Amino acid sequence: MTKITRAQVLAKATTMDGFTAEEIEVINKMIASLAKKSGNTKPTKRQTENEEIKTRIAEFLATVDKATATEVGNAVDISCARATALLRQMGVLNTKVKGKSYYGYDLDEPADNPAEEIFIGEHHGGEE
Repeated sequence: MTKITRAQVLAKATTMDGFTAEEIEVINKMIASLAKKSGNTKPTKRQTENEEIKTRIAEFLATVDKATATEVGNAVDISCARATALLRQMGVLNTKVKGKSYYGYDLDEPADNPAEEIFIGEHHGGEE
């Protein structure tokens, strides 16, 4: 199912009967305002910072077999929570061993160990 935007709804409304010329003019101004807002595609300051941090995370992970989010955060001077979020955005492999998450590019497949699970950049909340 595709998402319907406000601009699409307003555009459809202008084709319907029952609106005066003034009302259609107001609707067209609303459509122009929405187009102006959505036209601002410049990345935010935080997004720009995150791209630079992701590069540093990738360089760090290339030097280790696996690391926890805390270790990654300490290596690149960011919080553990931010490190976890960026690691998920990057799609880095996530291995859980006895409830502790390890991240890395070349994690070994679990050797029939039910306590070890490998995830690829996804959030898995709660116990499974």
